[in-house]
Amino acid sequence: MRKRIFESEIFYFFLVFLLVYAGSNTLFAQVVLSTQVSIVFIASLLLVVYFVKGKVRTAKSSMIITIVLLLLLIFSTVINADAENFMGEMIIALKMLSGFLLFSCFDKVRIMRMFARVIIIISAASLIITYLFPVLGLEKLFPVITNASGIKFYNCLLSLKIDSYGFFSMRNYGIFSEPAVYCFYLFIAAMSELFLFIPSGRKYFCLILLCATMFTTFSPIGVLSGAVILVFSVIDMISAANVSSLRKTFFIALTIIIILIVVLLEGAQNLIDLAMSRSDLSTGSGQERIASIYYDLAYWVKRPIFGRSLKMVNVVTKYLGFNTSTTGTMLLSFGVFFGGIVTYMQYKTIRFFTLGRRWITTAVMFVVFMLAINNYSYIQNDWYWYFTFIGVCGANEI
Repeated sequence: MRKRIFESEIFYFFLVFLLVYAGSNTLFAQVVLSTQVSIVFIASLLLVVYFVKGKVRTAKSSMIITIVLLLLLIFSTVINADAENFMGEMIIALKMLSGFLLFSCFDKVRIMRMFARVIIIISAASLIITYLFPVLGLEKLFPVITNASGIKFYNCLLSLKIDSYGFFSMRNYGIFSEPAVYCFYLFIAAMSELFLFIPSGRKYFCLILLCATMFTTFSPIGVLSGAVILVFSVIDMISAANVSSLRKTFFIALTIIIILIVVLLEGAQNLIDLAMSRSDLSTGSGQERIASIYYDLAYWVKRPIFGRSLKMVNVVTKYLGFNTSTTGTMLLSFGVFFGGIVTYMQYKTIRFFTLGRRWITTAVMFVVFMLAINNYSYIQNDWYWYFTFIGVCGANEI
């Protein structure tokens, strides 16, 4: 009975939905729950399941890696005498431990397939809420919540609708605090859909839906990752033996139509131009990314082995007014050994998804992933750490 509960599709769905909806970087979690309460609850839940479930997929190597990372994090905190940020560093430790527990307790293929389904539901809802609700005035039926910057959103449960006009009113936030964060989740879901499901009409429809949603964030990384996923989806569909020629033609035509709409419509073109200008390294947003990486690395080289803890990350962030580099903040916080191990784990995760594919597929996906995580600082994001542990935890069941 206990085993049947933990292996049921319903349990997997609600577990993943909880991890996404109550996780960090969702406006719901920021307004209703504190990050500390959210991750302590999630980590405690996974720890209980770990001991109650019985049979778990804990490899010795993944346990050793987890222990080493935790020790490096604690050691950096101690040698830098960072009592002020001790709680923040322990929260990161809990998120790493949660990633280890999640993929030690549960089938990682099923978890990521369910993750794709949850994000697809949010994706479809966000498109309706962002573009159809304002036409009908339905967003005003929902409560207003305010983020840390004082920006108001209508909380439409499965998506947010920003209370604004012009460019920002057109950007799709999903349930997240920033469109760039939404892109990160959409990209992971799209990789799960592309590589973990067998070819079918449903699969390619979901991929087109996810890519279209990435485009509607009007984030540079969203446009790039959406385009990359679209290209690989078309290649995957053309090579699929069990998808009829009619369906292939339909989905290729639908893909082309989406691209033409994005490129040719004047309003959409203006929005794309604005999104692309944000990625220009000579403009404000592009300069922010370069400055984040430069200052993180400049301070890191002064103590490269064990880093300078979150204390120095806060100094850089306060000085610049921003810090968008996850890799930079990780190196600066915990040093080269910690950063090297985590980057290796992330490569292993991409290899998990692209197993059996050509090396170029792995290389492209890894590059896009690295660009995505250095578009925003995810060092305290739950799913950043869950995603990192996929490649080293559990058995490879594909």
